[in-house]
Amino acid sequence: MMFVPLMSLALESSEVIVLRTIRLMFGGEDAAREVSLMVGEKFDAAFQTTTDLFNGVTGSEIIEGYRLQVAANADRLSKRH
Repeated sequence: MMFVPLMSLALESSEVIVLRTIRLMFGGEDAAREVSLMVGEKFDAAFQTTTDLFNGVTGSEIIEGYRLQVAANADRLSKRH
């Protein structure tokens, strides 16, 4: 069942959205770097998900991969520079 992991991903992602929004509001090099990382991650995730689907990876496994990336982003963004 994918409902619980999917809802967890939604909640966990909201934290990253808040942290990224704060970083972007301050502008400067940190914001530019964050935008670059964010856009790159979106392309990488789309490519990886497409590849995974063609290789028979389950939806639950794909969601878990996203959750790992979201957790890594939350950790990175919550640290002070």
